[in-house]
Amino acid sequence: CEVPVPKKVTFTQLKYYSSQKLKIMGNISIIAFVDKHSQMTMNKFIFPILFIVSALCLCWFYNYFEILFWHPQGIHFMRQTDCLSFISYYSKTGSPLWEPGLLCLYCKDGKTASEFPIVYYIISCIWDYTGKQEFLLRLFNLTVFFTGVYHLLIMFKHVLQKWHISVIAVLFVITSPVIVYYANNFLPDISAMAFTFIAMRYSYDYMNERKNISLTKSMFFYTVAALLKISYFIYPAAFFGALITTQIINNRNIKELVRACLLFVSSLLISGAWALYVIWYNRIHNGFFLSTHKAYWMLDDSDIQSVWKHILEYWYGWHLTVFAIFGLFISLLVLVDLKKYLSMTTGAWGILSALAATIYLILFFWQLHSHDYYILAIIPAFALLFMNLLCMITQQISFRLTKLLCAFVIAFFLYKNLLYTQNFVKWRYWDASINDPYAQIGIKLLNAD
Repeated sequence: CEVPVPKKVTFTQLKYYSSQKLKIMGNISIIAFVDKHSQMTMNKFIFPILFIVSALCLCWFYNYFEILFWHPQGIHFMRQTDCLSFISYYSKTGSPLWEPGLLCLYCKDGKTASEFPIVYYIISCIWDYTGKQEFLLRLFNLTVFFTGVYHLLIMFKHVLQKWHISVIAVLFVITSPVIVYYANNFLPDISAMAFTFIAMRYSYDYMNERKNISLTKSMFFYTVAALLKISYFIYPAAFFGALITTQIINNRNIKELVRACLLFVSSLLISGAWALYVIWYNRIHNGFFLSTHKAYWMLDDSDIQSVWKHILEYWYGWHLTVFAIFGLFISLLVLVDLKKYLSMTTGAWGILSALAATIYLILFFWQLHSHDYYILAIIPAFALLFMNLLCMITQQISFRLTKLLCAFVIAFFLYKNLLYTQNFVKWRYWDASINDPYAQIGIKLLNAD
């Protein structure tokens, strides 16, 4: 962008050449400014639109538009009816938020508690105007799920620096039968997982930018996730542990750690207060929801063997695809080069999240036998490990052709994953209902409308 200047020039000619050079530099600045703002427009408007279109395509692929209006049916249909029963109880009795209950005879006056019932209470208020609309609960969980996936995708993009790799990687994480089945369902576990995804995105923002607003947002969404399912508190604990680790290694400002400590303790007190209230509330009303754990060491040998048999026979295919399991084991290989892994921004965070997920599996080992939705709690840890694995691969591979080959291989596995998951979700609704006559109650209710 240089303007050629003769060796001998007059003052007038020099002014002319200087003005021409300034014009060219000004045009370059304008082009750079426009390019920067066009990229911002892409990130702010076009990408969310593309994401919504992609989400709608996934909804069509997995038959979500039809399933959205179904009654509870398929696997764990009884737990699905419990969620709707909470809403019906609020609607029929007019009870305040802190006095949840079910339409059952076992509990005293039907009162029992589990997850924080704010969603049930709000939908019951909507029912007062719209009448009983069961699909609202499915719609809420589905909306929260895709919102969480969107924030997870943004975090992957910030780490991997490539949209196409990030999209493929995130789809690889979320396309398993247990996730796809509960994404458009009544249980709150999928929303707890999605809120954790949102919190993780803001946690990553805080680790890079050190903005207080990002830390506050992350702890807020961690708290919401823990209120829905207290077991998800393992993730703010892992994040706080990572902050302490980076504080020691990098000798950061102690004020940042104190601020994070205050927010973490606040989240712990809020989540813990609700958990203690649930235990007390169920005790005085003879509530039956699970508020304790049955850890590995509390089981006898026959129970342990039974759980392991279930894991080995049903996790593959029924809950997680073989490709997701393969990806999980490959992701653990990043721990081999521990020194290099810890040098990453999310290194310690990933290790502590994996450790927290392992402790969670040990504490709730017996529940893994027949409660497949407990597996959802380990997905955020898998996402972090998988993201760090891809980050290390893309940093070490310098050849563009090799990177494209890796992306092609992951895309191929993703394609197989999508088809595999679609077939197993169909099985969860149709074949499972045929083999279990009690699970046909939703289909019979559809015919009774």
